[in-house]
Amino acid sequence: MSKAKQLYVRESVVALKKLLSNRSVTISNRIRMLILIRNNEGESLSKQAGC
Repeated sequence: MSKAKQLYVRESVVALKKLLSNRSVTISNRIRMLILIRNNEGESLSKQAGC
């Protein structure tokens, strides 16, 4: 299995939530994903983790 790519988010969760308001659906989905990555730094994320 290949190694997972590490993503680091520099912005704080508060700053990302401020950006989340008044954005289009496409951009807001990307910001939500950045918030998830930021909240779970150090852990791996996968589609099957929530099952």
